[in-house]
Amino acid sequence: MKSGFIIVYLIITILFVLLLSACEQNRFKNGAQLYAQRRYAAAVEQLDRYISSGDNGAYVTRAELMRSDCYFQLGMAAFEKENWTLTIRLLKLANSDQADLQLAKVYKVLAQDAIEQDDIPKAMTYYNLILSEAANSELVPEVRQSRIRQFLGYYNDKTAAWNEYMLLFDSYPEHPSELAARPLVDSFIYLNIDEAVLKAINKNYNAALEDLFQIRRYPVGNRDRIDLEISNIYQEQAENEIQTQNYAEANRLFLKALQYYPNKKAAIDKRLEAIAQLYLDKGDDYLRFRDFDNALVYYNKAFEIIPDYEKGIQAINNLNRIRDNINTAARLYEEAQIEEINRNYAEARRLYSQAYALDAVAVYNERAGMMSNLIEAERNPLAFARSIINNYRNGLLYNRIQSQKQQLLKKYNKDEIKDTGWKILLSPGQYKYEARYDLITPDDALYYVWQINLKDRSVIPLNKISDKLMQ
Repeated sequence: MKSGFIIVYLIITILFVLLLSACEQNRFKNGAQLYAQRRYAAAVEQLDRYISSGDNGAYVTRAELMRSDCYFQLGMAAFEKENWTLTIRLLKLANSDQADLQLAKVYKVLAQDAIEQDDIPKAMTYYNLILSEAANSELVPEVRQSRIRQFLGYYNDKTAAWNEYMLLFDSYPEHPSELAARPLVDSFIYLNIDEAVLKAINKNYNAALEDLFQIRRYPVGNRDRIDLEISNIYQEQAENEIQTQNYAEANRLFLKALQYYPNKKAAIDKRLEAIAQLYLDKGDDYLRFRDFDNALVYYNKAFEIIPDYEKGIQAINNLNRIRDNINTAARLYEEAQIEEINRNYAEARRLYSQAYALDAVAVYNERAGMMSNLIEAERNPLAFARSIINNYRNGLLYNRIQSQKQQLLKKYNKDEIKDTGWKILLSPGQYKYEARYDLITPDDALYYVWQINLKDRSVIPLNKISDKLMQ
């Protein structure tokens, strides 16, 4: 009994659901039939009632689409009658992409009417509505071009015109409206270039480059002049880096300058060579102090500026030659010392001279001269000693002695003055001799005496009057 009741209940429930479904379906069909009959106003009323109470998601969605098209069709009817207020209200109720595109056309008509009435702000309001509510409209390029014209002609706002053009080109390059806008932009873009150059003059290089590169992205203005100004900025930055001896960065900036204005190649190549030469000069400074490792570092830096730089190759070859000469000279010096110890003075002199020719170290030349002295000292020490004293400072001692004698002749007769001439005597110490010269008068005697070192040709006074004579 109980199970029979349940079955009856289920059957009644199913029948009730089917009845409700059929009822909902009929309500949907009523609205759909009105839509199919193009009775759009009545369809909207019927579909609204169904949408507010319908439970079938698929039917509700279809009803919403039909209602949207009803509003669109009603809006188009209002459009044909040029009832713009009603058209706008209905198209907004349609809330569809096609309605938005049609709205753009309405706004364009209203904007044109406003322009004809010289109400530019109102026209710009409608242009803004097109851009905000119908961004996909085919009218957008034309609207942006018209806005550029109004920004320039009515508002005299070149910044706004430039920003508008960039938006136009970025989305619609080569579009007829973009092409038509180019002359408008060309009428003022040179001022933007001048402002960027002024920033560079004021040392605001990054901002200047940013502005110029932005302009360069677009097919307006004098491209050759823009590239020249960019190149000039990079070149000026490079010169600044040279002042701080940051040659690598200067080189990078010079190459940038050349990249944007190849006509500067000759001048910039010359400047790059100057930078490379600065590296070579720095290397030469280290070379003078025989710091070969650091010299080589700077010589190689020249190749970072100019690959295969001929002067750099020559500098490195010269470094290697000098280093080899220094090493060879040091070896010859050691050999010469051995020959000197063995009293082979001629061979020692040859080796010292060779060492000095390879590496102009003072000690090499001094030792070579000393060997020449020892050779003379070995051959005829007395004659060598006499030659040294006679030739000392171009005959200074002998000439002053003779001058002293002339003073004595003013007081004494010639036969009253005894002139001994040079007397060369052996002195204690190896290769040392004394050179004496006496002037004797009845009242006084002048005894001059010096020690001569044959080894180094030095002359040392041995009494006060000899010392005074040398001063």
